[in-house]
Amino acid sequence: MSTEDPAERESALVGQIAAVFEHAGFAPIAGRILGHLMLCEPAHQSSTQLAESLEASKGAISTSTRMLMAAGLVERVRFPKDRASYFRMHKGCWNEMIHAEALRIQRLRRIGDEALAYLEQIGADASRAERLREFRDINAFFESEFPALLARWDARSET
Repeated sequence: MSTEDPAERESALVGQIAAVFEHAGFAPIAGRILGHLMLCEPAHQSSTQLAESLEASKGAISTSTRMLMAAGLVERVRFPKDRASYFRMHKGCWNEMIHAEALRIQRLRRIGDEALAYLEQIGADASRAERLREFRDINAFFESEFPALLARWDARSET
């Protein structure tokens, strides 16, 4: 049995989640909000609760929750007879994010194809095409692999 304080463990997990999202370009507080919303009870939290739990300013919470809502990761909810707004993870956000990534990879592959065709058209040096070919090829590979992975995930998540 662990003697670690559950609050300390939860805080550490929130920090780990935040670090991953910060590495992906999110503001540190946005990653901390995501981590907290993944672990908290109840699943919805007010701005005040988020600010207190994460020891952040209400302004930072407001800015980051707006960004997270725009990204489709967090949603605002309200309850009858309660004037406060609450935030929670948007159900299905991870699935939507991965599907969007598949579309982004497809667009990148198409751009790679277009750029390679352009370089061929102008008779560019082979080294220029070589740099682009790796970009196009890795995106083509993942573009071809993603549909099967997504189909397997979608089938799994329906059960």
